[in-house]
Amino acid sequence: MSLRPKLLLTGYRGFGDWLYAVPILKYLFEEYDVHLETSRQGWELFGDDPRFVSKTFFDVSKLHEAIMNGQPIDELKIVHERWDALEKMLKPDKVINLFRTIESTCMIEKWQEAFYYPLKKRRELFGDKEFYSQAFIKSGISMPDKLDLTGLYFSPENIKWALDWQSQHRNQFIIMLLVNGSGFYKRYPFISTLVSELLQKYEEAVIYLVGDGSVPVDIKHERVYSVLGNAPYKQVILMTKYANLVIGPETGLHAAAGMWGTPKIQLCSASSVWQLCSKHDNDYSIQSKYFCSPCHKLLYNVFDCDSVAVHNYNLYPSCILEFDKAEIMKNIETVYEKALALC
Repeated sequence: MSLRPKLLLTGYRGFGDWLYAVPILKYLFEEYDVHLETSRQGWELFGDDPRFVSKTFFDVSKLHEAIMNGQPIDELKIVHERWDALEKMLKPDKVINLFRTIESTCMIEKWQEAFYYPLKKRRELFGDKEFYSQAFIKSGISMPDKLDLTGLYFSPENIKWALDWQSQHRNQFIIMLLVNGSGFYKRYPFISTLVSELLQKYEEAVIYLVGDGSVPVDIKHERVYSVLGNAPYKQVILMTKYANLVIGPETGLHAAAGMWGTPKIQLCSASSVWQLCSKHDNDYSIQSKYFCSPCHKLLYNVFDCDSVAVHNYNLYPSCILEFDKAEIMKNIETVYEKALALC
């Protein structure tokens, strides 16, 4: 029997939220036997991780639905009952609950009064909330000057698969193009145009389209591969390690690229480049030129956006339509030239 203290680590978080919390794990494993309580995304990331002494799963679909509808967190009795039961069962020496460390803290949810504040006030209150720091604050751990972002466990089989994938594209420029993320503001509508320009300009380029499959992209080309909706998220995280460039709207896979220092261009809309990318190497991310970006709002519904635009008969936040195309292409060229210099 272990004599180390027991820690209950709770996190009902999206993939990207978890990746921003990965740096705290090594500190927790050094001191505690850690039991993980998580939902689907956490289970996909940590289900095979032998460093946790035990794990439990909780279906948060009803919880997520309530949050999307603007229900106050304090009224969500279902999770409090769950946490009380876990503590009684496990009798941990310490509890760290990462619930709402990015949501409600770095980004404003609809149930919060600040969601309806003027833009200037929202920026004053939330603009200095950097994404990695919140997990350290919740955990009571001093944040180091230099973070180790690579603390996610991968099995030997995972790593072998990724190396084999990379070897298939030897001497090619691998671009991962993120089509969409989980939020309504995480869709870039000019994907097809960007793909065409990249294929024409870079003969060595191969492009992997990545997303959950909810946004269809009909592009057929021998150098374009689609893994939309049919690749395990943990596999895609490793792909970002061996890619030459990751580019797309504000999604968690940019945090994956940031783990490895893979060059990336995150098209930042709701949050600022500094909040999302200040701890990443080889970052070429850019901010939307639209006046209300960053707004710091976590948008689940198009009608909660301060400024909605119509493009190709679809509704988008105005910010996602207002990225400087010349700046995007210039940053891609910079990454490409540096990759050539390393060959």
